[in-house]
Amino acid sequence: MMMKVALFIAFCCVCVGSLPTSDKAAEKCTANNCKIEDDCRCSSIDNPITDKDNPALQSIAINVSAPVVQTLYDNDLAPFFFDRKNPDVVDVKLTFDPSPPLFIYRNNGSQEYWQEATLEDIEEEFGGQKIISTTFANIPAEDIVGVRTNPLQFMNGDVSINAFVNSDLKYDNSWPTLSREPMLPGTADEISTWLLEQVALVKNNNRAPLTLRLNSYWFSFTKNGYERFTKFLNEVGKLDEVFLVSVQDVVDWIKNTVLATAYATPVHDDSKLRSYKHRW
Repeated sequence: MMMKVALFIAFCCVCVGSLPTSDKAAEKCTANNCKIEDDCRCSSIDNPITDKDNPALQSIAINVSAPVVQTLYDNDLAPFFFDRKNPDVVDVKLTFDPSPPLFIYRNNGSQEYWQEATLEDIEEEFGGQKIISTTFANIPAEDIVGVRTNPLQFMNGDVSINAFVNSDLKYDNSWPTLSREPMLPGTADEISTWLLEQVALVKNNNRAPLTLRLNSYWFSFTKNGYERFTKFLNEVGKLDEVFLVSVQDVVDWIKNTVLATAYATPVHDDSKLRSYKHRW
């Protein structure tokens, strides 16, 4: 591939409004019933690695939430990320969340439909999007690994999660967490500083993985936006224990936690990409 950054795909799908539901309360998650060897870990504010002298890495997963078109490569990806390295001198990683306009094939856009959707309905929706991306965008199926629905709007509870699992999707990156300091409108300099402060806030605390959603729209209305985001990336690049990785890399680290000094950015095999033979 021409671009020197590994890409992973997560689906950003239809807008829905139901909260997760179930016929019975979920069992409380404990270390006894949720073990990492069974691909399970309870949610926690505690990092598995607690040695302050040999800490965990601080991972940042940048999710590109925009149509994957040539202008995105030329205007955003190339100047921001091409040839940018992690502390182990391996190319940084990104995750792509294709935006809803790309998936005009969805069965129904109403909230009511998805609140009552069956397991088969949701499997067909997400599994179908996976087939479209594999067939027409030449993306290997094994690199389509996650889901992100519209922020603060959720699918049909356990039914959705089971559909994701059945579609061989590894994670749901839709759920936000609270911020200690909400962001208010500010200048470009203030935004760059704020981003660095958010990294420091987590890095100096429990080093939970961070997700940063990146959209080209930011730079169309923010003066000097490119320069300030580049400054943020440059400053992050000076931090020995901060890695820009994909969401899948974060999931893999959770399964096998290692110290920052022992972490190696995964190198993904691009030779699996098929020659492009399809046309719209």
